[in-house]
Amino acid sequence: MENLHLLKIELGVEEYLSFAKYSFKPENLVRLPRYIIAICPICKEENIEHLNTYSAAAWDKGYGGQAFALGSATHCKHFAFTQPFIHFHNIWPEEANHDLGPEVPYVIGHLLESGKCLAIIHALSICRPENGKFVPRYTLYMITYFSEDPKSAYDSLIGYNMPYIEPGTIAAFILPQKGSEHWWDLPRWVSAGQLYWVDTSEPELKLMTMDVENFPYKGITGRRYFHMFPYPYPPSWAHNEYGLGSFSE
Repeated sequence: MENLHLLKIELGVEEYLSFAKYSFKPENLVRLPRYIIAICPICKEENIEHLNTYSAAAWDKGYGGQAFALGSATHCKHFAFTQPFIHFHNIWPEEANHDLGPEVPYVIGHLLESGKCLAIIHALSICRPENGKFVPRYTLYMITYFSEDPKSAYDSLIGYNMPYIEPGTIAAFILPQKGSEHWWDLPRWVSAGQLYWVDTSEPELKLMTMDVENFPYKGITGRRYFHMFPYPYPPSWAHNEYGLGSFSE
């Protein structure tokens, strides 16, 4: 699990399940722990959200907004959007109940190549309730985009996607298409100074980039496709056009 020292467990399992088992009501969302999801590379402000790090329940692949769609958030004026990725480490997430994105994070390369955005990656641990305790089992990767003109950046995101999705639909996030496989290559973007990471090695969090040797998120392997949870059973195979990613039965 990534950044276990940042994990906040502020509720007991029974207290959490009492409001989270069936649905999250607005008055209960503020009971979820607050986390820094990114630090803006333009104004250096901390961007903070309430995240459900108690379980994989109520997470989804993101729709071009904040990391945890249901939670409240405090963002700076340069915030464009966040894309969440949850890595399940070959554990079947029985509590998950949404359409989830890939486990392996990628950047939206055309936004970085055009200079419309800078991207920040940060990671936190997500638990699951087991035997009356919260046990860290999953890793949440968040890639957050900042821009001098966030609306223009988001419009560019949607405009780029249109040829690849069904007419009449809006999809904020699509998988890298043929010819864009380099979007998965995170060290490439770090070396170019277009992808930063939140350095958690010191109490005072700071942004880092261009230091590929010390970049902590190199070589992440796992599922590289979208998946709907829950399934009636874990699939015995799981692969995308790159032939990567699987769950064991």
